[in-house]
Amino acid sequence: MSTRHRSSSTRMVGIMAAVVVLSLTGCTIPTSTVEGNAVAERAPDAVVDSTPPLVPAEPRIDLPLPASGAQVIRDEFATVATAHPGRLGLAYMPVGGGQVQVLGDWSSGVAWSTIKVPLALAAMRSSGSAELPSATSAIVYSDNAAAEDLWTSLGDAPAAADAVEQVLLDGGDPSTGVQEERIRSGYTSFGQTDWSLAHQAQFTSKLQCLDFGASIVDLMQQISSDQSWGLGRIPGAAFKGGWGPGEDGSYLVRQLGIFGVADGFTAVAIAAEPDSGSFDDGTVMLDAVAEMLGSNTNSLPYGACA
Repeated sequence: MSTRHRSSSTRMVGIMAAVVVLSLTGCTIPTSTVEGNAVAERAPDAVVDSTPPLVPAEPRIDLPLPASGAQVIRDEFATVATAHPGRLGLAYMPVGGGQVQVLGDWSSGVAWSTIKVPLALAAMRSSGSAELPSATSAIVYSDNAAAEDLWTSLGDAPAAADAVEQVLLDGGDPSTGVQEERIRSGYTSFGQTDWSLAHQAQFTSKLQCLDFGASIVDLMQQISSDQSWGLGRIPGAAFKGGWGPGEDGSYLVRQLGIFGVADGFTAVAIAAEPDSGSFDDGTVMLDAVAEMLGSNTNSLPYGACA
């Protein structure tokens, strides 16, 4: 009988014999992969394992991970910086201590009136009293004559500089040196201190934890309305601004401050040097940064005094 005319029973005997041989030799029936799961090939008249095939897994959808708080602030700050021509800087960290985050292309420069915060604290410590009219005027109204009174109450220039530097050190700023000599006519010596945003944020994060610090923070919540730009846009914020022209007449505008976040506080230092050199444009830039921070408090780190 020709191969073409074999009976179906003969054909089945041959297949079964092949299966037995494969089993005895350890061979397996070829498989293919579908969506990562192995299933037996189905050839005509092949013997198939009775075990039900695995069901292909549901297709996996890779969702983007939520951005970290630091990344959110970084992205939002970049948007603000792009919209305002000039140099802009931001440093922030939890009150009580932690890691300082620094953003932007402005990192350090003249302190201007922000230095009145550690100066007033040094004077309170020296006098042993939080009730200093000159401190109130220097913080609330940024009165330069009052600040000069605070400075002279600390002794001669080297002694005054040492006293303010000690306050900075106690507040977590390890290296800022207070300018004790008048280097620009018409401006205070201490106001020309070079104070970086990172060190300023570190100091501000410890401010209300220091002796007499709470009294300074209280004054920083009473800033006059004409100086309530920038961080003054955030309800309940305690802040102090500083501003002045450089040698070329272009203004630097900066602030340090503290505001409530969840059940704690965040310390912030910001600065702007608009391309226009205008004081008003500088305050607009700080307004934008403050409004960004106020809209993203759930992305900010916070803490409190131990």
